Amino acid sequence: MNEIELLAGMRAETPEDPEALARARQRLLQRAADPAVRRARPQPAHRRWVWPLAGVGGLAAAGLVVTVVLGGITPVPPAVNAPVGAAQPGGQNILLVAAERAEDAAQGSGRYWVNRTESGVISEVGPADNRYRVVERGRAETWVAQAPDGTSWWISQSLGAQPLGPADRAAWRRDGEPDSWTVTAPAGKRGSLEISAGARPPFGNPIGTGSESFALGDRNVTQREIDALPTDPAQLRSALLDRFHGGGGDMPTDQDRWLFAVGSNIITDMPVSPGVRAAAYRMLDDLSGVRDLGSVQDAEGRAGQAVAVIDESRNGTFESRLIIDPDSGRPLARETRLVQPDGSAELTNYDLMIGTGYTDDSPPPVPAPR
Repeated sequence: MNEIELLAGMRAETPEDPEALARARQRLLQRAADPAVRRARPQPAHRRWVWPLAGVGGLAAAGLVVTVVLGGITPVPPAVNAPVGAAQPGGQNILLVAAERAEDAAQGSGRYWVNRTESGVISEVGPADNRYRVVERGRAETWVAQAPDGTSWWISQSLGAQPLGPADRAAWRRDGEPDSWTVTAPAGKRGSLEISAGARPPFGNPIGTGSESFALGDRNVTQREIDALPTDPAQLRSALLDRFHGGGGDMPTDQDRWLFAVGSNIITDMPVSPGVRAAAYRMLDDLSGVRDLGSVQDAEGRAGQAVAVIDESRNGTFESRLIIDPDSGRPLARETRLVQPDGSAELTNYDLMIGTGYTDDSPPPVPAPR
Protein backbone atom coordinates (compact mmCIF):
# COMPACT_ATOMS: atom_id res chain seq x y z
CA MET A 1 0.00 0.00 0.00
CA ASN A 2 1.40 3.42 -0.94
CA GLU A 3 0.63 6.69 0.88
CA ILE A 4 -2.02 7.74 -1.63
CA GLU A 5 -3.92 4.54 -0.87
CA LEU A 6 -3.34 5.05 2.84
CA LEU A 7 -4.82 8.55 2.68
CA ALA A 8 -7.82 7.22 0.78
CA GLY A 9 -8.38 4.66 3.50
CA MET A 10 -8.20 7.33 6.17
CA ARG A 11 -10.88 9.39 4.44
CA ALA A 12 -13.31 6.51 4.76
CA GLU A 13 -13.33 6.76 8.55
CA THR A 14 -15.83 8.86 10.50
CA PRO A 15 -14.39 12.41 10.51
CA GLU A 16 -15.60 13.58 13.91
CA ASP A 17 -14.65 10.37 15.75
CA PRO A 18 -11.49 11.13 17.80
CA GLU A 19 -10.60 7.43 17.82
CA ALA A 20 -10.67 7.31 14.03
CA LEU A 21 -8.67 10.52 13.81
CA ALA A 22 -6.05 9.17 16.18
CA ARG A 23 -5.77 5.89 14.28
CA ALA A 24 -5.55 7.70 10.94
CA ARG A 25 -2.83 10.10 12.00
CA GLN A 26 -0.83 7.43 13.79
CA ARG A 27 -0.87 5.17 10.72
CA LEU A 28 0.30 8.02 8.50
CA LEU A 29 3.07 9.14 10.86
CA GLN A 30 4.24 5.56 11.41
CA ARG A 31 4.51 5.00 7.68
CA ALA A 32 6.26 8.34 7.18
CA ALA A 33 8.82 7.38 9.81
CA ASP A 34 9.44 3.95 8.28
CA PRO A 35 11.98 4.37 5.46
CA ALA A 36 11.19 0.92 4.12
CA VAL A 37 7.72 1.97 3.02
CA ARG A 38 8.18 5.62 1.97
CA ARG A 39 6.66 6.43 -1.40
CA ALA A 40 5.95 9.49 -3.46
CA ARG A 41 3.12 11.33 -1.79
CA PRO A 42 0.40 13.59 -3.20
CA GLN A 43 0.69 17.35 -2.93
CA PRO A 44 -0.90 18.30 0.41
CA ALA A 45 -4.37 19.77 0.20
CA HIS A 46 -4.18 21.54 3.58
CA ARG A 47 -6.81 19.25 4.94
CA ARG A 48 -6.79 18.78 8.67
CA TRP A 49 -8.03 15.97 10.84
CA VAL A 50 -8.91 17.87 14.03
CA TRP A 51 -8.85 16.09 17.40
CA PRO A 52 -10.09 18.21 20.34
CA LEU A 53 -8.57 17.59 23.76
CA ALA A 54 -10.52 17.55 27.01
CA GLY A 55 -10.43 20.87 28.86
CA VAL A 56 -7.93 22.67 26.65
CA GLY A 57 -8.08 25.59 24.25
CA GLY A 58 -5.52 24.06 21.93
CA LEU A 59 -6.01 20.95 19.83
CA ALA A 60 -4.06 18.37 17.94
CA ALA A 61 -4.52 18.78 14.20
CA ALA A 62 -3.45 15.61 12.46
CA GLY A 63 -1.48 16.23 9.30
CA LEU A 64 1.98 15.12 8.24
CA VAL A 65 4.44 17.88 9.13
CA VAL A 66 7.48 17.93 6.86
CA THR A 67 10.41 20.17 6.04
CA VAL A 68 13.03 20.54 3.33
CA VAL A 69 16.74 20.68 3.88
CA LEU A 70 17.16 24.41 3.25
CA GLY A 71 17.86 26.24 6.49
CA GLY A 72 15.91 26.59 9.72
CA ILE A 73 12.46 27.79 10.69
CA THR A 74 11.77 31.24 12.13
CA PRO A 75 10.13 30.88 15.57
CA VAL A 76 6.41 31.56 15.80
CA PRO A 77 5.77 34.93 17.50
CA PRO A 78 4.38 34.54 21.04
CA ALA A 79 1.07 36.25 20.17
CA VAL A 80 -0.82 33.35 18.59
CA ASN A 81 -4.32 34.51 19.57
CA ALA A 82 -6.15 37.10 17.51
CA PRO A 83 -9.75 38.34 17.46
CA VAL A 84 -12.12 36.81 14.98
CA GLY A 85 -12.69 39.30 12.17
CA ALA A 86 -16.16 40.65 11.51
CA ALA A 87 -17.53 40.80 7.99
CA GLN A 88 -17.14 44.30 6.54
CA PRO A 89 -18.92 45.75 3.50
CA GLY A 90 -16.51 45.84 0.61
CA GLY A 91 -13.80 44.34 2.81
CA GLN A 92 -13.16 41.46 0.48
CA ASN A 93 -11.50 43.80 -2.05
CA ILE A 94 -8.08 42.42 -1.09
CA LEU A 95 -9.09 39.37 -3.11
CA LEU A 96 -9.88 41.52 -6.15
CA VAL A 97 -6.60 43.38 -5.76
CA ALA A 98 -4.78 40.06 -5.54
CA ALA A 99 -6.63 38.87 -8.65
CA GLU A 100 -5.41 41.91 -10.60
CA ARG A 101 -1.85 41.39 -9.41
CA ALA A 102 -2.00 37.69 -10.30
CA GLU A 103 -3.42 38.41 -13.73
CA ASP A 104 -0.62 40.89 -14.46
CA ALA A 105 2.07 38.37 -13.52
CA ALA A 106 4.05 36.87 -16.36
CA GLN A 107 3.74 33.16 -17.04
CA GLY A 108 6.97 31.62 -15.80
CA SER A 109 9.05 29.01 -17.55
CA GLY A 110 11.84 26.63 -16.65
CA ARG A 111 12.73 22.99 -16.29
CA TYR A 112 10.84 22.74 -12.98
CA TRP A 113 7.98 24.42 -11.14
CA VAL A 114 9.02 24.58 -7.49
CA ASN A 115 6.84 25.11 -4.42
CA ARG A 116 8.45 25.59 -0.98
CA THR A 117 6.34 25.57 2.19
CA GLU A 118 6.80 25.57 5.96
CA SER A 119 4.21 24.00 8.25
CA GLY A 120 3.39 23.83 11.92
CA VAL A 121 0.87 21.90 14.03
CA ILE A 122 0.23 22.94 17.63
CA SER A 123 -0.77 20.52 20.40
CA GLU A 124 -1.29 20.88 24.14
CA VAL A 125 0.76 18.50 26.27
CA GLY A 126 2.05 18.03 29.81
CA PRO A 127 0.50 16.95 33.13
CA ALA A 128 -2.94 18.18 34.16
CA ASP A 129 -1.52 20.82 36.50
CA ASN A 130 1.12 22.10 34.04
CA ARG A 131 -0.27 22.15 30.51
CA TYR A 132 1.67 23.82 27.70
CA ARG A 133 1.78 23.93 23.91
CA VAL A 134 4.32 22.47 21.52
CA VAL A 135 4.56 23.09 17.80
CA GLU A 136 5.65 20.42 15.33
CA ARG A 137 7.50 22.20 12.53
CA GLY A 138 8.49 21.24 9.07
CA ARG A 139 9.11 22.24 5.48
CA ALA A 140 8.51 20.61 2.12
CA GLU A 141 9.54 21.15 -1.47
CA THR A 142 7.81 19.93 -4.60
CA TRP A 143 9.71 20.00 -7.89
CA VAL A 144 7.39 19.43 -10.87
CA ALA A 145 9.22 18.66 -14.11
CA GLN A 146 7.90 20.56 -17.13
CA ALA A 147 9.22 18.12 -19.73
CA PRO A 148 6.72 15.33 -20.56
CA ASP A 149 9.34 12.70 -19.81
CA GLY A 150 10.83 14.51 -16.79
CA THR A 151 10.90 13.21 -13.23
CA SER A 152 9.29 15.29 -10.52
CA TRP A 153 10.40 15.21 -6.88
CA TRP A 154 8.96 15.67 -3.43
CA ILE A 155 11.57 16.46 -0.74
CA SER A 156 10.94 16.29 3.00
CA GLN A 157 12.55 16.53 6.39
CA SER A 158 10.71 16.58 9.72
CA LEU A 159 12.13 18.98 12.33
CA GLY A 160 10.23 17.64 15.33
CA ALA A 161 8.50 19.67 18.05
CA GLN A 162 9.40 22.35 20.59
CA PRO A 163 7.57 24.57 23.10
CA LEU A 164 5.58 27.26 21.31
CA GLY A 165 6.31 30.45 23.30
CA PRO A 166 8.06 31.72 26.45
CA ALA A 167 5.27 30.64 28.82
CA ASP A 168 5.18 27.21 27.21
CA ARG A 169 8.95 26.89 27.50
CA ALA A 170 8.77 27.74 31.20
CA ALA A 171 6.13 25.08 31.74
CA TRP A 172 8.21 22.61 29.71
CA ARG A 173 11.16 23.22 32.05
CA ARG A 174 8.89 22.58 35.06
CA ASP A 175 7.88 19.35 33.34
CA GLY A 176 11.50 18.17 33.33
CA GLU A 177 12.33 19.23 29.73
CA PRO A 178 10.99 16.08 28.00
CA ASP A 179 11.91 15.37 24.39
CA SER A 180 8.71 13.48 23.55
CA TRP A 181 5.05 13.71 24.50
CA THR A 182 1.93 11.57 24.41
CA VAL A 183 -1.26 13.41 23.52
CA THR A 184 -4.22 11.46 24.90
CA ALA A 185 -7.84 11.47 23.79
CA PRO A 186 -10.64 13.02 25.90
CA ALA A 187 -12.08 11.06 28.81
CA GLY A 188 -14.02 8.02 27.66
CA LYS A 189 -12.15 7.81 24.35
CA ARG A 190 -9.26 5.61 23.31
CA GLY A 191 -6.13 6.48 21.38
CA SER A 192 -3.04 8.63 21.70
CA LEU A 193 -0.57 10.52 19.52
CA GLU A 194 3.19 10.49 19.96
CA ILE A 195 5.06 13.78 19.42
CA SER A 196 8.86 13.90 19.38
CA ALA A 197 11.34 16.76 19.59
CA GLY A 198 13.84 14.90 17.44
CA ALA A 199 14.37 15.81 13.81
CA ARG A 200 14.50 13.14 11.12
CA PRO A 201 17.02 12.98 8.26
CA PRO A 202 15.84 14.48 4.98
CA PHE A 203 14.74 12.25 2.15
CA GLY A 204 13.45 12.65 -1.40
CA ASN A 205 10.93 10.74 -3.47
CA PRO A 206 10.50 10.78 -7.25
CA ILE A 207 6.99 11.41 -8.52
CA GLY A 208 6.12 9.53 -11.70
CA THR A 209 5.50 11.37 -14.95
CA GLY A 210 1.79 12.02 -15.42
CA SER A 211 1.00 11.02 -11.83
CA GLU A 212 -1.95 12.40 -9.88
CA SER A 213 0.24 14.56 -7.66
CA PHE A 214 -2.16 17.35 -6.69
CA ALA A 215 -5.23 17.18 -4.46
CA LEU A 216 -8.21 18.98 -5.99
CA GLY A 217 -11.54 18.56 -4.27
CA ASP A 218 -12.54 14.93 -3.93
CA ARG A 219 -9.51 13.36 -5.61
CA ASN A 220 -5.97 13.87 -6.84
CA VAL A 221 -5.34 15.16 -10.35
CA THR A 222 -2.58 15.37 -12.93
CA GLN A 223 -0.80 18.44 -14.26
CA ARG A 224 -2.79 18.09 -17.50
CA GLU A 225 -6.06 18.36 -15.56
CA ILE A 226 -4.75 21.42 -13.73
CA ASP A 227 -3.82 23.03 -17.07
CA ALA A 228 -7.43 22.54 -18.21
CA LEU A 229 -8.95 24.59 -15.36
CA PRO A 230 -10.94 27.60 -16.66
CA THR A 231 -9.82 31.20 -16.23
CA ASP A 232 -13.38 32.52 -15.79
CA PRO A 233 -14.46 32.62 -12.10
CA ALA A 234 -17.98 31.32 -12.74
CA GLN A 235 -16.71 28.51 -14.95
CA LEU A 236 -14.03 27.64 -12.40
CA ARG A 237 -16.68 27.46 -9.68
CA SER A 238 -18.81 25.19 -11.85
CA ALA A 239 -15.85 22.94 -12.67
CA LEU A 240 -14.95 22.61 -9.00
CA LEU A 241 -18.55 21.94 -7.93
CA ASP A 242 -18.57 18.99 -10.30
CA ARG A 243 -16.23 17.48 -7.69
CA PHE A 244 -18.38 18.42 -4.70
CA HIS A 245 -20.33 15.51 -3.31
CA GLY A 246 -21.29 16.85 0.09
CA GLY A 247 -17.79 17.17 1.51
CA GLY A 248 -17.16 15.41 4.78
CA GLY A 249 -14.16 13.47 5.94
CA ASP A 250 -11.43 16.08 6.19
CA MET A 251 -13.27 18.68 4.07
CA PRO A 252 -16.08 21.14 4.92
CA THR A 253 -19.64 20.00 4.20
CA ASP A 254 -20.93 23.52 3.47
CA GLN A 255 -20.59 24.21 -0.26
CA ASP A 256 -19.08 27.71 0.02
CA ARG A 257 -16.70 26.64 2.81
CA TRP A 258 -15.64 23.73 0.61
CA LEU A 259 -15.04 26.09 -2.32
CA PHE A 260 -12.98 28.36 -0.04
CA ALA A 261 -10.76 25.41 0.93
CA VAL A 262 -10.33 24.11 -2.62
CA GLY A 263 -9.93 27.58 -4.14
CA SER A 264 -7.30 28.51 -1.55
CA ASN A 265 -5.45 25.32 -2.38
CA ILE A 266 -5.37 26.26 -6.06
CA ILE A 267 -3.88 29.64 -5.13
CA THR A 268 -1.23 28.35 -2.73
CA ASP A 269 -0.21 24.89 -3.91
CA MET A 270 -0.73 24.37 -7.62
CA PRO A 271 1.23 25.24 -10.79
CA VAL A 272 -1.69 27.05 -12.42
CA SER A 273 -1.52 29.86 -14.95
CA PRO A 274 -1.84 33.51 -13.82
CA GLY A 275 -5.35 33.51 -15.29
CA VAL A 276 -6.49 30.51 -13.24
CA ARG A 277 -5.00 31.95 -10.06
CA ALA A 278 -6.80 35.26 -10.72
CA ALA A 279 -10.05 33.37 -11.32
CA ALA A 280 -9.63 31.54 -8.02
CA TYR A 281 -9.19 34.83 -6.14
CA ARG A 282 -12.33 36.26 -7.80
CA MET A 283 -14.28 33.09 -7.05
CA LEU A 284 -13.36 33.41 -3.35
CA ASP A 285 -14.53 37.02 -3.40
CA ASP A 286 -18.00 35.87 -4.52
CA LEU A 287 -18.43 33.31 -1.73
CA SER A 288 -20.78 33.97 1.16
CA GLY A 289 -19.32 34.43 4.63
CA VAL A 290 -15.83 35.51 3.55
CA ARG A 291 -14.60 38.01 6.16
CA ASP A 292 -11.95 40.69 5.87
CA LEU A 293 -9.54 40.60 8.83
CA GLY A 294 -7.44 43.53 7.69
CA SER A 295 -3.72 43.65 8.46
CA VAL A 296 -2.24 40.59 10.17
CA GLN A 297 1.09 38.80 10.53
CA ASP A 298 1.69 35.19 9.62
CA ALA A 299 3.56 32.72 11.81
CA GLU A 300 6.88 33.98 10.45
CA GLY A 301 6.00 37.60 11.26
CA ARG A 302 5.39 38.68 7.65
CA ALA A 303 2.75 41.39 7.23
CA GLY A 304 -0.23 40.80 4.98
CA GLN A 305 -3.97 41.15 4.54
CA ALA A 306 -6.19 38.23 5.59
CA VAL A 307 -9.60 36.90 4.67
CA ALA A 308 -11.31 34.09 6.53
CA VAL A 309 -14.38 31.91 6.83
CA ILE A 310 -15.92 30.36 9.94
CA ASP A 311 -16.78 26.66 9.97
CA GLU A 312 -18.93 25.02 12.65
CA SER A 313 -18.48 21.38 13.55
CA ARG A 314 -19.02 19.02 16.46
CA ASN A 315 -15.35 19.58 17.30
CA GLY A 316 -15.84 23.33 17.72
CA THR A 317 -15.88 26.55 15.74
CA PHE A 318 -12.91 27.07 13.44
CA GLU A 319 -11.59 30.00 11.45
CA SER A 320 -9.76 29.29 8.19
CA ARG A 321 -7.51 32.15 7.07
CA LEU A 322 -5.82 33.00 3.81
CA ILE A 323 -3.12 35.67 4.21
CA ILE A 324 -2.10 37.64 1.11
CA ASP A 325 0.70 40.08 0.29
CA PRO A 326 -1.28 43.07 -1.04
CA ASP A 327 1.67 44.43 -3.04
CA SER A 328 2.30 41.32 -5.12
CA GLY A 329 -1.01 39.45 -4.73
CA ARG A 330 0.94 36.35 -3.72
CA PRO A 331 -0.35 34.14 -0.90
CA LEU A 332 1.74 34.27 2.27
CA ALA A 333 0.07 31.68 4.49
CA ARG A 334 -2.94 29.57 5.37
CA GLU A 335 -4.00 29.10 8.98
CA THR A 336 -6.58 27.19 10.97
CA ARG A 337 -7.66 28.68 14.31
CA LEU A 338 -9.98 27.44 17.04
CA VAL A 339 -12.45 30.14 18.10
CA GLN A 340 -12.41 30.60 21.88
CA PRO A 341 -15.35 31.55 24.16
CA ASP A 342 -13.97 35.08 24.48
CA GLY A 343 -14.04 35.54 20.70
CA SER A 344 -10.32 35.16 20.10
CA ALA A 345 -9.06 32.58 17.62
CA GLU A 346 -6.18 30.36 18.76
CA LEU A 347 -3.73 29.19 16.12
CA THR A 348 -3.78 25.40 15.71
CA ASN A 349 -1.93 24.83 12.44
CA TYR A 350 -0.40 26.84 9.63
CA ASP A 351 1.27 26.59 6.25
CA LEU A 352 3.68 29.28 5.09
CA MET A 353 4.31 29.89 1.40
CA ILE A 354 8.08 30.41 1.22
CA GLY A 355 8.64 30.45 -2.52
CA THR A 356 6.91 29.40 -5.73
CA GLY A 357 8.07 29.69 -9.31
CA TYR A 358 9.95 28.20 -12.22
CA THR A 359 13.65 27.39 -12.38
CA ASP A 360 16.22 25.72 -14.61
CA ASP A 361 18.04 24.44 -11.53
CA SER A 362 17.94 20.79 -10.54
CA PRO A 363 16.46 19.47 -7.27
CA PRO A 364 18.99 19.42 -4.41
CA PRO A 365 20.58 16.03 -3.75
CA VAL A 366 18.98 14.30 -0.78
CA PRO A 367 19.11 10.70 0.44
CA ALA A 368 16.58 8.33 -1.06
CA PRO A 369 14.37 6.34 1.33
CA ARG A 370 16.24 3.34 2.67
